[in-house]
Amino acid sequence: MPKKKNIPIFFLTDYGNQDEYVGVVKSVIQCINPNSKVIDITHEIKSHDVHAGIYILSKIIDYLPRFCIVLGVVDPGVGSTREGIVGISQTKDRKIFFVGPNNGLFTPIFSEKTRIFEIDHKKVIRESKKFGLNLFISNTFHGRDIFGPVSAFLSLGRNYKSFVKREITSPVRIDIPNASVTLTDGRKTIKGHVIYIDKFGNIVTNIKDELIEKNQLHIEISGRSIGDIRIVSSYAEGKEGEIFGIIGSYRTLEISLKQASASEKLGAKIFDTVSISFEHS
Repeated sequence: MPKKKNIPIFFLTDYGNQDEYVGVVKSVIQCINPNSKVIDITHEIKSHDVHAGIYILSKIIDYLPRFCIVLGVVDPGVGSTREGIVGISQTKDRKIFFVGPNNGLFTPIFSEKTRIFEIDHKKVIRESKKFGLNLFISNTFHGRDIFGPVSAFLSLGRNYKSFVKREITSPVRIDIPNASVTLTDGRKTIKGHVIYIDKFGNIVTNIKDELIEKNQLHIEISGRSIGDIRIVSSYAEGKEGEIFGIIGSYRTLEISLKQASASEKLGAKIFDTVSISFEHS
């Protein structure tokens, strides 16, 4: 794949949009590359929720362009000994750089050919000065001080080797577990987990649509029976006050409440177990 300049940056954080953090990181990127293209994935991940970041990355990966940078900062370990990393995931027709903390956030991007390197913070600060930036290595804002500048350098087509220390052969990895299936006395039970709760309060599970054979399911969340619910094909089919199931845009089961929060109604949280069962014919 040929070398390119002005590579687009896809930006994901738990910073929120109330404070200046997102804007400052973008400003630093702009100082280094005035023609930068920064596309916001989301900045509304729940604070410190690395698993939610993993879920979002796992779902958007197939919709990223063939040549891009993912700048991801969900970083409860900022200021600790955890490394900052730059990685390259490359196939015959695709190349994705990723920049952020070594805490498992980028697990969905890892492949057999992925290479990951520890960022040399001092080199980044020194290089940033050439662009008129007076950055320093703070204990709380590596998005501004380290990860934003590295992403900007990459977007200009700079070689990552000029600002890394060493290759990391065993990066932190956090995989989303698969659902399990059992069959007992003609009844199929599928056990999965809540892996995400969106802003509408929809409870997103890791139970894939291909496992669900019926339109009527019995559901338990963390051992609490929710009762029988039906699977609908659209939110509009749900009735007022009804808990129902729907196959979401990423082909997994979601549990919803029409125009209200199912997670609040049911007290569901990320990592809760979800069990569905139905008669298996």
